[in-house]
Amino acid sequence: MAGNDEEWPPCLVAAVSAAQSAISAEARARQVALRDLATTLILAVATPTRVVVMQIGDGAVVVCDTTGQLCALTVPDSGEYANETTFLSSPQALEAAQVRVWQGNPRHLVLFSDGLQRLALTMPEGSPHAPFFLPFFRFIEMATETSEAQVQLEAFLCSRRVRERTDDDLTLLLGSFVR
Repeated sequence: MAGNDEEWPPCLVAAVSAAQSAISAEARARQVALRDLATTLILAVATPTRVVVMQIGDGAVVVCDTTGQLCALTVPDSGEYANETTFLSSPQALEAAQVRVWQGNPRHLVLFSDGLQRLALTMPEGSPHAPFFLPFFRFIEMATETSEAQVQLEAFLCSRRVRERTDDDLTLLLGSFVR
């Protein structure tokens, strides 16, 4: 599958369908309305020569290639009002999904939730704000102990500096290719 870019989006659609089914089943099991389990979703598959992403809702995906170029693969799906977006459980979720196949040589990949958007992206265009990302890339390259790295990332996300700029959920996934 690594060579055919057209094969990836259907796989991501199948993953979204499975996630939608799981959420519906959980809502039934909990005996709650589906909207009570509203969530967004970002999926990413990264290989040494491409990154394939599908995003439903807000948050974003940024890739840094081996030359240091930052590229926003997705942009936040924000509605007219604050915290308005398309949720995975929405009937129009798949129609609203952003799908992108980026070809290049990825070095780092970052997925983040809407709570970090104002720190990570220059709005309204949604371009990556390099001063936000570059310290993470240095951090990833120098980290040797996974549990210690997790503690440091949690401390950053819970820091006063970050909390003063957001009151939304804070999810951050950092990935790096080892060559």
